[in-house]
Amino acid sequence: MVVSIIVPCYNIGPDSLKVLRALDAQDFERPFEVIVVDDQSEDNTFEIVSSFVASHYQLHTYRLPRKGGPGAARNLGLEVSKGEIIIFIGDDTVPSPSFVRHHVALHAQSKDNKVAVLGRIEWPGCFPVNSLMRHICGIGAQQFSYYYFKPGQEYDYRHFYTSNISICRTLLESEKIGFRGDIFPFDDVELAYRLSKHGLKIHYYPQPLVEHYHYHTVWTFARRQWNAGFSAWKLIRCHPETLTLITRPIAWIRKLAQGLSKIRSSRMALDAQTCEQAALRFVSFYEWRDNSLIDFLYLNVLEYFYVKGLVDGLAHGRFIRGILHQSLQASMLIPAIRQFVIQARANSVDLPEGYQMFDRS
Repeated sequence: MVVSIIVPCYNIGPDSLKVLRALDAQDFERPFEVIVVDDQSEDNTFEIVSSFVASHYQLHTYRLPRKGGPGAARNLGLEVSKGEIIIFIGDDTVPSPSFVRHHVALHAQSKDNKVAVLGRIEWPGCFPVNSLMRHICGIGAQQFSYYYFKPGQEYDYRHFYTSNISICRTLLESEKIGFRGDIFPFDDVELAYRLSKHGLKIHYYPQPLVEHYHYHTVWTFARRQWNAGFSAWKLIRCHPETLTLITRPIAWIRKLAQGLSKIRSSRMALDAQTCEQAALRFVSFYEWRDNSLIDFLYLNVLEYFYVKGLVDGLAHGRFIRGILHQSLQASMLIPAIRQFVIQARANSVDLPEGYQMFDRS
């Protein structure tokens, strides 16, 4: 069984060597190929990966003719690959020594070419992990949902994580169109949705492990949430039937209505950007301060940015978007922080300077 590992990369520089060296240290006895596709990096990433000499696998490096995103890089990798099993990882995900062996063994065990094997993604043990990062891969599950997964269970297309997943070529080839760059970062989810029509089943196993070298702050992840929401709108536009799994339309429409009512009744004149910046400064105070209330705060503030991205996709025109932003702030963002302030006082949790702008009393 031939195995191809596809790695899209962009501006990762010398850190790309962590991935290539980890793949060279695999305990898998049979030969395999690694295909690295550079997405028009602006640094020396392509030169670094091209000069790497692998001992235990065949390394093929390519560079996209124009910037196209990780989906375009994966598509090129698929086009030139020879593997019967395709493994996708990211340029910031470093595989454990048994990574390839476990992926291959689990496919052989299932004997079903419709099964994709989803491995586990963890923060490195030597990596600084703040409370936000623990939340988004923990109870919040805004990045990965491993906190809720059980080994050997099947999960739907939303969990086609291209940072650590393997799939049979025959199933991938059932769709003529690969990853759609216009739906990034949900291009992997969109492809998995189409593959689900051909019988795709995603089975989770923790044994194929990678460590994810990607640091997040409240600021960077809020932006990521907006991008995810905007991408969700694109996915829904292409596949309206995904609406109820990707979003919670009734709940969020109700929130928008509540927010509009608050704006009209109080004649609130919120400056969207100023309010958001103040909220992010407030939340960032807790990045390195764990407390029992932090998950509530992260969950609600990050949901606001996801819904904002979705609304920005749906709404056309600067005026209507401005009104909807104010509505979301009045019904989601400000109440979440105010509720946190109340609970923080009751539980003797420190509050940052400037919290009074979110305090009713």
